[in-house]
Amino acid sequence: MENSSAFSLTYGPLGIAFENGTVIGVAEQPSLNSVVIWVDRMNGADVRHPAMDEDPDLFKISATDSEFAGALFGQLIGDKLIALAIVKPRSMNALLSALPSEVGLCFSFESGKKFVAAKGLHREGGDFAVIEYEKIPELTKLEIIEEPMFKT
Repeated sequence: MENSSAFSLTYGPLGIAFENGTVIGVAEQPSLNSVVIWVDRMNGADVRHPAMDEDPDLFKISATDSEFAGALFGQLIGDKLIALAIVKPRSMNALLSALPSEVGLCFSFESGKKFVAAKGLHREGGDFAVIEYEKIPELTKLEIIEEPMFKT
């Protein structure tokens, strides 16, 4: 794996910070065959203890890290999140269809840029990845459905 892919393909949760101090976490939950989201900080106050940035078991990689993060992620700082969609597979076997199987979240921004925090949409690293929407293989895009959660 290239150094610049560490932010996208490394194991562990993704933390997304908003201007008001709220931080949400996104990670894979294998028992649900899903990606889950939680509030880590609300308006700067810890909701989860320890908060991700204080958890000694996690290694923080900043979206602006020129060595370990792709260029897109740093460009999203200050961009306005305008839509969030749940990503689900079009078809599943009987075992997986009994689970929520919300395999990803697609984040869309005012600039037109998009990324997906998902499991199983790439071929490198661990199963959970944070990848630019454009880097998802076209055949894989045909195998998923995006269900809007909100749009501004």
